[in-house]
Amino acid sequence: SVEAGQAFACSAGVADAGGNIINSLNSNLYPVRIHLNSSNNALIEAQYIVSPVQGVATFSNVKIWEVGSCFRIVWSCNGLKEAISEIFSVYPGIPNGLKFLQEPVPCSPNGIVAGIPICKQPILKIVDIGGNNVISTSSYVHANLVDSVGKDASSALSGTLMVEYVNGQAAFNDLSVTSVGVFSLHFFTTNGAGFELSSRGFMVITGSANALQIVVQPDFASPGYPFSQQPEIQVVDVGYNLVTNWTDYITAELLVGGQTSLLMFSNASRPGCQVDMYGEVCERQNSADLFAEVTRGHATFASLRIDRTGQDYTIRFYSSYLLSAESSPLVIVSGLPSRLAILGQPYGAMAGEYIYSRPSVLVVDKGGNRIWNITYSSAADFPTPRRYIFVKVEVFKRSLNQIERTEASNSSILQSSVQSGLAEFARIQINEPGILYFLRFSSADLQMAESRLFSVTTVAQSLYLNFTKGTFLIDQIIQPPPIIYVHDSEARIVESANDFLIQLVIIYDGYGVSEIMEFPSQRSVTKTGKAIFTEIVFSYPRSSYRIHFSAPSLQSVESDVFEVLGPTKIKVLWLNDLVIKSGVDFSVQPKIIFLDSYNNSIPTGQIGKVIAEVKAGTGSRNGILFGNKYAIVESYAPDNRASVYAFTDLGIDGPFQGYVITFSCDSFAWSVESADSASFDVV
Repeated sequence: SVEAGQAFACSAGVADAGGNIINSLNSNLYPVRIHLNSSNNALIEAQYIVSPVQGVATFSNVKIWEVGSCFRIVWSCNGLKEAISEIFSVYPGIPNGLKFLQEPVPCSPNGIVAGIPICKQPILKIVDIGGNNVISTSSYVHANLVDSVGKDASSALSGTLMVEYVNGQAAFNDLSVTSVGVFSLHFFTTNGAGFELSSRGFMVITGSANALQIVVQPDFASPGYPFSQQPEIQVVDVGYNLVTNWTDYITAELLVGGQTSLLMFSNASRPGCQVDMYGEVCERQNSADLFAEVTRGHATFASLRIDRTGQDYTIRFYSSYLLSAESSPLVIVSGLPSRLAILGQPYGAMAGEYIYSRPSVLVVDKGGNRIWNITYSSAADFPTPRRYIFVKVEVFKRSLNQIERTEASNSSILQSSVQSGLAEFARIQINEPGILYFLRFSSADLQMAESRLFSVTTVAQSLYLNFTKGTFLIDQIIQPPPIIYVHDSEARIVESANDFLIQLVIIYDGYGVSEIMEFPSQRSVTKTGKAIFTEIVFSYPRSSYRIHFSAPSLQSVESDVFEVLGPTKIKVLWLNDLVIKSGVDFSVQPKIIFLDSYNNSIPTGQIGKVIAEVKAGTGSRNGILFGNKYAIVESYAPDNRASVYAFTDLGIDGPFQGYVITFSCDSFAWSVESADSASFDVV
């Protein structure tokens, strides 16, 4: 055998009929030629003609470039019989370079789509000097990306960038280019001589819209004001290249701690706002501000803002069928004092007495955030601007289409100092009765705030309860609802008693109102001397409930004792006098219902969770209960006061006598008495 592409020598002698070489022959009268017989039509490279010297024609620089087996060299000369060599093979030479078995080819005639794996992935082989595949070598082939001017662009090349040379080839299977432009792939080996090979140039085009990308982050200005730098969003493909043909809207969503926040972006008119100890919070937003139209792949928001202070804000931007994008974290700190926000509203009061609800206001910034560092001090230098440390209140009364300012009986104290951004008024007293009073709060150059309308009455004295005593069920609204009337000293309804805040607490098992409550205090406000409590629901069965109703300055009232029923025990509905076979589902499945303390059936809705457990008779071995051991609600019928729980595929594996199944439930906050089935046998 010989190595492909390497020179070797071969010769043949001119012989007589007996096969003896004619040594005396030195003549060009017998020019000798050679050619190659091969199965793959390989070519031989050698001198065209050699003349014998001492009867021998020697070819000294013979090369065969292609590998193969069953090769023979044939020497020929006109008039002489040919000579044919022994069979020999040509094997690959030493590695000399890289060659493509398959060049990278795009799927589209327009080019490779950015971010999408190349349609035909490159496959390379290591070859010898003759271009023959060198299978036995061990190596790794690396891939780089080069742009149209020869600069390295490998940062835009994704996929497996180094593959092992196995079984005569290095096959890449997931290469993709994320940037748009003209590129070529450059391949090289790092061991041995370090071979290199570059593909032909190819075009990478923009792909389909895949995601949103934030190119300009929102930059905070101040609560209540639009961001000084509004966010700009781009529509991009998988490779994050701009997609200019996408038309849609992008929506902004506020997140707090990674969760969607109810404290959405607020608008200037502050609809649906409420005030808590931290300031004014608005749960609605100007929806137009939360959308931005995409034009040639770009969308810029115009007036996004966040009014509420916080440290864990992010903004999520999303659009149909595209991956969303989230902004960098935002920290919102309180701004400059801007206005007053009413924290404690005035409710109905008695003439000549202090307004018991203690009206109060907060000093807030434009976004409604409480300014905590504004506090009155008697020191010479104040830590905050002096003009914000006092708030005054004025009393007004509406009559027809007019608003008249009226004097409170203690007008000398209608000014309060601010403590940590809060001003409270505990001693506002109005002597003249009326139904359309309101308070106006003001301070220096802050935007003023006006309270709700409230009434002042002179004759209200006590509360009267209209409540039909009965037996009620848990988790159902009490019907008919309790009604509270405001009475005068003659037990007549005071229809002018508006805006009285009536509160209730629950009493049970002998505990006082100040010691224990079933649920947080409920409240209702009187209109024309009447307050209705429409959503009282009890979640715990008890036999001795009472409801206590109260309002400042008025005599309280309390209901009679009443009972609330709930499920306290289980009743089994199962005829098990049939033949029960081991390992087979019961032909008649057990059902159960719940009973109240009077042994009447009672609905439970979807709350109950009943489990079945088997007990064997005395002296017998335990059987195995199979199937779904939890019952499901089969029907829920409040009108007939029953919820039926049914088992679907219970059975017992293990024949014996005296089995009992216990049914129990622990899904309520109170204990429920379990129930046993009748004894039965399994055959």
